[in-house]
Amino acid sequence: MTEHPYRSFADYHVRSDLSAFPRVHRACGSESVQLIKTERSASQVFLPAVPELIVGIVLEGDVPFRFDLGDGWSADHRLQKGDIRVCLPNTEARYECLDDYSLLLICLPLSMVDDVLQVEPVASISDLEPLHAQAAFRDDAVQALARQIWSESDHSETASNLMAHGLAQSLVAQLLRRAGSDAPPSASSAWPTVLNEPVGPTAQINRARDYIEAHLAESLSVAEIAAAAAMSPSHFSRSFKELTGQPAWTYVQRRRCERARDMLRFTNEAIAAIALRCGFASQAHLTTAFKRTYGLTPAAFRHS
Repeated sequence: MTEHPYRSFADYHVRSDLSAFPRVHRACGSESVQLIKTERSASQVFLPAVPELIVGIVLEGDVPFRFDLGDGWSADHRLQKGDIRVCLPNTEARYECLDDYSLLLICLPLSMVDDVLQVEPVASISDLEPLHAQAAFRDDAVQALARQIWSESDHSETASNLMAHGLAQSLVAQLLRRAGSDAPPSASSAWPTVLNEPVGPTAQINRARDYIEAHLAESLSVAEIAAAAAMSPSHFSRSFKELTGQPAWTYVQRRRCERARDMLRFTNEAIAAIALRCGFASQAHLTTAFKRTYGLTPAAFRHS
């Protein structure tokens, strides 16, 4: 492996030829997740070996594309809006795109990835190799988590850093799930267009919970969550209650209250703003749900 003087891909982005491309650079999370939103023209890009798991999501574009992971250039593919590409830590790669595109890069420090892997002793970074070897893939949960991490990076308070850290860990876990469920890519199917997860209610409900977590601040409906789990609303509602012990909407409201509780505890943000950021329609809506859950109003909890 060639030695490079770069601490991170963000460092390389600033100090290499990539600095010529427009970009927005942010950092968030307790272990400094690096985020780069960039626009690029046709070019060949080198990715040095850095101690980060890099997740790239195409925001706009439909471009001819090929890659080299050290064993020669791949066949020609196309990168399209919504496609996701993963590069493993401490791994060099080259990419060539032949038209304009925009990209969101999430650079996860190896220490954070290791924290997630240690939860399950048999897991290792090599479990993500199937994703690294693919040209690209699509995953709604990964995209939703990435959007939420970007949103949290717009705030600097402690709660946002905690949320960003948790979302980043969830992103690693979702990638592990995806890598374990995908069949190795073949020459005729290097660009899967639908999720290929294990069949069964447990996997579907887990996918629903990932979707809820990623969209907690947004308007949600049982029908929308059921669609994310590839289930009918009635089947989803029955399965969710059987597997979790509570109705889906009760679970959503509880998670919103838990997120609001953490923000009340760790920030000085206005209660009305917390309500909106946790998916409640108003401060009054938050107050009603919070008091039902914890027996206190948000204001009383903050001062308790």
